[in-house]
Amino acid sequence: MTELQAIEEIARLAQEETGVQLNARHRPMIESRLQRRIDELGLEGMPAYVAHLKANFKVERNFLVALLTTHHTYFFREFAHFEYLRDTGLPQAVAAIRKQGRRELKVWSAACSRGQEAYSLAMWILPWLKKNAPDISLKIFGSDIDADSVRIATNGVYAKADLEGAPLALLADHWAKGTGEIASFVKARDSLRSCVQFGVESLFDLKALPEKFDIIFCRNVFIYFNPEQISAIARNMPKRLHDHGLLFVGISETLSGLGLDLEPAAPSAYQIKSARAAAAATLAPKAAPAPKAPIRVLCVDDSATILTIMKKILVEAHGFTVVGTALNGREAAEKVKAGGIDLVTLDIHMPEMDGIEYLERNFKPGHPPVVMVSSVSRENAGLATKALELGAADYVEKPTLADITERADEIRLKLKSALSFKPAALSFDKQFSKGLELGDPESCARVVFCAYSEWHKVSGILSGLKERDPGCLIFIEGAGTLGANLVAGLATARGLRAENDFSGRPGTIAYADGSDAWERALRTLQGRRAVSALVFGGVSPAALQGAERPFP
Repeated sequence: MTELQAIEEIARLAQEETGVQLNARHRPMIESRLQRRIDELGLEGMPAYVAHLKANFKVERNFLVALLTTHHTYFFREFAHFEYLRDTGLPQAVAAIRKQGRRELKVWSAACSRGQEAYSLAMWILPWLKKNAPDISLKIFGSDIDADSVRIATNGVYAKADLEGAPLALLADHWAKGTGEIASFVKARDSLRSCVQFGVESLFDLKALPEKFDIIFCRNVFIYFNPEQISAIARNMPKRLHDHGLLFVGISETLSGLGLDLEPAAPSAYQIKSARAAAAATLAPKAAPAPKAPIRVLCVDDSATILTIMKKILVEAHGFTVVGTALNGREAAEKVKAGGIDLVTLDIHMPEMDGIEYLERNFKPGHPPVVMVSSVSRENAGLATKALELGAADYVEKPTLADITERADEIRLKLKSALSFKPAALSFDKQFSKGLELGDPESCARVVFCAYSEWHKVSGILSGLKERDPGCLIFIEGAGTLGANLVAGLATARGLRAENDFSGRPGTIAYADGSDAWERALRTLQGRRAVSALVFGGVSPAALQGAERPFP
């Protein structure tokens, strides 16, 4: 068997298990993702891996699925769906549930990856039910074909940075900060975990999922399948929906032309064809609502470039209009006093009157909600946290021309949430307002294991290392000699000392490439009073072998 034949066979087996279409253009991805696994197993080339895969398929299948499926997602992705739920989907579902004599709203997050969508739905729906239907409980089931992703989702632990784009008002009561060496992580509290469950399920075989749901999210999944597979999956969905139920697909996806018993209820949202008339009869008759007026925003910033970008983001097509701009807090106060403003975006650093002084002088009951849009990072505490304490509803870092597309959704989400929810207690941010100071750092050490693909996230977390922090040993699986350069770059950026051999001295960082350097580092770790370890991403069990030896 040649290398090419082996890759084609791997693609065929992966497609049988996941349905994901893998062809010639995916060859570089297959090679790069599997090479690390091949090295771990000590095999020679793709043909040897095919033989190993077939001989150990029950175990190796999980590694294959994890490596060749996509895990890109984030909290509150495609926020328009959440707005439709709030305005239409949830009132319709609750009315039907009550008519049926039930007391539970059931939601399915299909192909949920690592759980961000399921937890986003819980954070969004729970406060709505509390306010509008306290007699109705919530049950969310998240499923994915990748067992590793399901384990991560069930654990409910994420880097705090992953939640930066979510509205602060929805985070405060639901996430607990990690302590000690995992202080940059948060864990879902029981308020979320009690209503969210996860399981391994294939969209092609739903026999183990007999129940029906009021709402199904199956988003950004169909883009990976061919038309026949899309039709096969989509035909199963109405069988899992109550008659009044809603099915959401990705904004860029459509189910039109497949001959399904579904019809559009809203953009990228579908319902059973017989449900529209029933829904109209279930809900109390009411006049057609008038079009919503756009949210009137005052943007306050001394940068003409930022004001131009904000005008591009806050357009009527997305429910906003910029009714005014101000270059400093003094101008902003005059324009707010004149009225006609629903919401204010406010920079921190400005001439004449900065954002902090503006809030101290002007933020009183009746003032429009304020969202800080500033280059000051909330992770740097201080000014950003002070702004939140003075009444700002949320915080978002300034967009740039380079990332305007990526940042626009986050900005619009936070602005709309500032109007929809009461100001949140600062418990979420206050948990992170104090740094961790360790006594006797000379007797402690830190070890970080991560996959090469996760380094960009890990480096962001480690950017908080200080000169008096315990020495840090880093192992980046799949990076090879490049890892030393990555770690050296982090050390330079933070004013720390990069070492070739791990000494464990405070303020030092060392990279172990898995060879003799790792063994020498283990001997150093064995003399430490306390050693903490952080494992981030899909690090293989082989890479972790022996790691427990130095830990007390």
